[in-house]
Amino acid sequence: MTHELFVNGKNISNLVGGLSWASNVDSLGMELNFSAASTDTQGLPKQTVSIGDIVVLKGKKGEIMQGIVLDEQIKGRSPRAYIAFDYGFYLNKNEAIIQFNKIPAGEAIKKLLSQFNVKCSVPKIATKISKIYKGEVVSDIIKDILDQVEKETGIKYRMEMRGSELHIVKGSDLIISAKFNMDAIINPSRSRSAVEMKNVILVVSDDEKVTKVLAKAEDAKNKSKFGVMQKVHTVGKKDVAQAKNIASKMLKELNKIVETGEIELIGNDEARAGRVLVINEPITGLIGRYFIKTVNHTSNKGIHMMKLSLEVAS
Repeated sequence: MTHELFVNGKNISNLVGGLSWASNVDSLGMELNFSAASTDTQGLPKQTVSIGDIVVLKGKKGEIMQGIVLDEQIKGRSPRAYIAFDYGFYLNKNEAIIQFNKIPAGEAIKKLLSQFNVKCSVPKIATKISKIYKGEVVSDIIKDILDQVEKETGIKYRMEMRGSELHIVKGSDLIISAKFNMDAIINPSRSRSAVEMKNVILVVSDDEKVTKVLAKAEDAKNKSKFGVMQKVHTVGKKDVAQAKNIASKMLKELNKIVETGEIELIGNDEARAGRVLVINEPITGLIGRYFIKTVNHTSNKGIHMMKLSLEVAS
């Protein structure tokens, strides 16, 4: 069997069907779907899984996710359908009130997670955070902190739940070890677009009485080719000194043709949203490093497949 499912420590893999799991870069965490037989040898109803049960999904190389069953669908004597979420679910659902006063981003994240007794692995990130958050979702607060870090340093950090622990990792470190060539890829598609390109960045103060441009970054060549495509970014007092740096880094990020793709291929347990894989598919031109935006896995009768939505890794 390619994958095994444990409920409250008991292996129920022989009772499970419709096993699939998915992740999306826009939301922290992973979702697991499966159905489980619910009758005994006499055909009478028998509860195999209940809401609140702890589930662990394992592959050949170990644990893929652990989480909690939060949704159940019952239709007659048919196998019951369940949805479980990893512990990132709680960071997506809980709101917080917290104030940071010039503390390093890494320490700010730890302080926030300590309110919810969430274990974490966070590197030292020096960017100072000064902000008040009132009634905002915990995962959104972390995203905002990491966004401030990226604007100041140009370094992208990603969030991943691994077991019950949240990991903050540099995006450049999340490369899947396997490489995929044309023979392994099914139904590839590729698209390129300049619709969201920005070739002029203006940084201004958020003070309503001030209209002075603090910093400007532009690509004259792209302006000549595509016309002016301008973005105005506002900063608070604490970021005024970083205005030039912010403008330069935003131009580097936004001044590009966005390339996306979709593929299907044999499944890999390492593949999850936020990670990077290397592809060589010359027919459509999907060649190089691609960031996984969404991934949907299925495991059926020993066959593991996955569908991915991709974007060129910057």
